[in-house]
Amino acid sequence: MLNEAFATGDPLRLMRLFGITAQTAMHYVAAAYPERMARPLR
Repeated sequence: MLNEAFATGDPLRLMRLFGITAQTAMHYVAAAYPERMARPLR
């Protein structure tokens, strides 16, 4: 799954391909592309 996240960066594709939840898909995309994830305001 992580390889697919690196290849596509698309959580919806991961959900459809592997039958996982949105939360799990976002976890993999965040691991593959941490710079794409929003940072909380301080």
